[in-house]
Order: sequence, then structure tokens, then C-alpha cells
Amino acid sequence: MNMITEQERKIAQTLRALSDNDPVDPPTNRTPSSARHAFFSKKTLLLTAGAFLTIASVALFKPDLPAAFYEMLGAPIENPLTQTALQTTPSSMQASKDNALQSMPPAAIPAQVTGSGYVIAPDKVTLFAQYAGQITAVSVKPGDTVTIGQALITLDDLDLRLAVQQATASRKAATLALEAARIASSDKDATFKRAIGLNERGFVSDTDLQRARVAALEAANMVEQARVAADKSALDLREAEAKLADLTIRAPISGTVLQVTARKGDRVPDFSDAIRSGGLVTIARFDQLVIDADVAEKAVGGLVSGQVGEATLDAFADKPFAVAVQRIAPEVNSAKGTVSLRLVPKDPPAGIRPGMAARIRITLTKPDPSPNQQQGTQQP
Repeated sequence: MNMITEQERKIAQTLRALSDNDPVDPPTNRTPSSARHAFFSKKTLLLTAGAFLTIASVALFKPDLPAAFYEMLGAPIENPLTQTALQTTPSSMQASKDNALQSMPPAAIPAQVTGSGYVIAPDKVTLFAQYAGQITAVSVKPGDTVTIGQALITLDDLDLRLAVQQATASRKAATLALEAARIASSDKDATFKRAIGLNERGFVSDTDLQRARVAALEAANMVEQARVAADKSALDLREAEAKLADLTIRAPISGTVLQVTARKGDRVPDFSDAIRSGGLVTIARFDQLVIDADVAEKAVGGLVSGQVGEATLDAFADKPFAVAVQRIAPEVNSAKGTVSLRLVPKDPPAGIRPGMAARIRITLTKPDPSPNQQQGTQQP
């Protein structure tokens, strides 16, 4: 039960006095009619203003003041303003706000998404010269179809050819040295074996036998050294021949030649310098062309891999063809507010080429809501 403070009791008595029809002053002190009327009007106005000021100040510290007034006045509380309505707690306000948010419909996903992009060849290579040399032959031109391993450009370099000749000579010398070491080792080994027999019969001393043994071991060691030198010479020859072979630039993939910058007679730098100057020839596979397009980020919620759409090339505006979403970029371009898609063409026009401008259109399907997202379903 609410406790009535002294301040609330005085306010209630003031309200009763204001509502009383009897005059406040005793009858013996009554003034004339007009003066008495003005006096009571001013007094009533002052008391009313004071009462309202008191009520306002107490209401700041006593939110349930209306209910207390009803209790002091002896009147039943017939739901004029219930305490539940007067005392709205933060939890109830938050619950109302949550209910309002739950009742709001989700952001609408567009019925279809459109975008623009370009045809690209993901399997494309640009070839450089591995070593410096002079171009002696260019065997292809843009538009040619080539197969893997086919010779495209041939270079020549005198230093590399001389390196091959020198490595070949070193290889021969190392082979001869190995053979001589084997002969010497065989002779020393035979001498050691004879010394063993003569020592057993007393014709060779133990010292001479030991010397023959050391000579045989040294000869065997020379054979091993000659074998290592021969192996190294073989590796040097192979390396020189590989460098010379790299002067012929071959196609690493089968495809179509997109660009050729090499010219017969030009002197090209080695690989480290050629990167800055550009490649000699570019090849791409036309059987694996794709379309990279940008779409608005608001459409991400309705896009999935494998979704089918339609694309049109500016060069073949009257020949639309089907495309399928292969990949959706994992991040959004914050500067443009777009997401990149990679789409695989299905039966594109015969003249499709890398670099062509394309426009795409995909009809979005609204995903089915999960049980926890359906209206009225609550999570445990």
C-alpha cells in the first residue's frame, strides 16, 4: 500500500478547500459584495497557482501521485489513468520497440539484376625471351591457331652457342680423364694383389706391401674424383643446351595468338629487362572465355552460384545467349557499390572475342525463409 506523505496530505486539503462552497473568512468579517468577490477571486487564483506548482514539483519525485490523490480524496480508482499506463518501464518500451522491428518487412530484393562487363580469357599467357638474343624467325601472326609445343619465335645468341661448344669439350675431357683414372686404378690394384702373394712367400717385405696398398687406394680415389668431374661436365653441357633451346620460344598452351610484337632482326633483352618492355607474343584459349560483370550490391542477397541469366554482346546485340554464374566476388567495391560476377557463356555467338563489351540480366528468385525466419516462429 502506498504511504501518503505530509506534502501530499496538504495538497489534498487545499483541493478540498477550493472545492468547498462556504467562504473562508468568518461571517463577522464579511466585506461588501463587490469587494468580497474580488478578494475571493484573487485568493482562489493564488491558491490554484500554488497548488499546481506544488503538484508539478512533487510529480517529478513521485510518479504515482495521481493514484495517491485518489486515495487521499477517498475516491475509488476507476481506471482514470492506471499505474501501468503512467509507469511505463524501460523493459516494456524495449519490448514494444522489438515487436515493431519484428513486424517491419525485410528489405525488398529486386526482381532482376542487370550489369555490364567484358569478355575475358582467363587462360591467357604472354611469352617473354628467357635469355637475350637476336630474333631470327617469327613463325606466327595474330589470329593464328597454335598447339602446345609449337615453335613461335626463334632467337640466336653467339655466347650461348659458344657456351654449348665449351661444355661439350669439357664433357669429353672429363670422360677421358675418368677413363684414364680407371686404367691407373686397375693397374695399382693389380700391383697390390701381386705384392700380397710375394709377401706370403717372403719375397716382398711388409713395408713394400703397405706401399702397394696405399697406391691402390689413391688410384681408386682418383677414379671417384674423375667421375664427379665427369658428372659436373654433363650437367654443364645440359644447362648450356637448355639455354640454347630456350632461344626458341614455344607455345605453352594450345590456343589463338592475340598479339605479336616480335620482329625479325630485333635484339631482345633477357627476361628481367623484357618484363618492363612487354612480351613478344600473347596466346589465349577461346574455348574457355568468360564474362566479368559488375552488378549493384543490393542484388547480392538474391544471387547464388549456378544461377542462369542472359547476356548480350554489343557486337551481336541481336543474338542473346544464356550465361551461368560461376563465381561471386567475396567483397564489395565500396567506391562503386558493386559486386563482381564471373559468368560462363552457354552457346555464345561464333564471333565472340576477349575484350568485347557485354550486358547481363539475371532474374532473381526470392530464397525460401528458414523455419526460424518465418512469421510468428520463435527461436528457443
